[in-house]
Amino acid sequence: MHHQYGHHSTKRIKISIENVQRRATKLVSNINHLPYNERLKTLGIPSLEYRRQRADMIQVYKIIEGIDKVEENHFFTRATYITTRGHSRKLFKKRARLNMRANSFSNRIVENWNNLSDDVVTAPSVNAFKSRLNKWWHNHPTKFDPSCYHVTANQMPVQRNQRINASIEVERLD
Repeated sequence: MHHQYGHHSTKRIKISIENVQRRATKLVSNINHLPYNERLKTLGIPSLEYRRQRADMIQVYKIIEGIDKVEENHFFTRATYITTRGHSRKLFKKRARLNMRANSFSNRIVENWNNLSDDVVTAPSVNAFKSRLNKWWHNHPTKFDPSCYHVTANQMPVQRNQRINASIEVERLD
């Protein structure tokens, strides 16, 4: 069964999944007083958001290189414009009117992929790509600080008769 979630449902799911890791890092007694991002840094564990973005980049590489036997044009359109910056394997970001399309794999990966260096995207193998990506993203902003926790309570959708739990914001910040 294929499930499609709205933008806010996706954020809730990301937060719920990240909360599992957040709670697990609190079990380490000598660091449980630290904020979540500091616990991640201390333990050397990237955020789940970062790991998903990294996995997405690896999947794009496999599709573009023909390692995964899927039709590239079902997912991406190569950028046809010539630019003096970046790399030669840039992808075109299709316009999305709906959040469902904007959050789809083929749309959400474009910005990250296009911001990689030519050295990364032209790696000769998957393992070389992973190694070069790790170096390129060494200081990636979501590596130890997932952006899903930067959402404020007033950005969450409120349905009729739904009560906002004020503790949500407090949990996200620890």
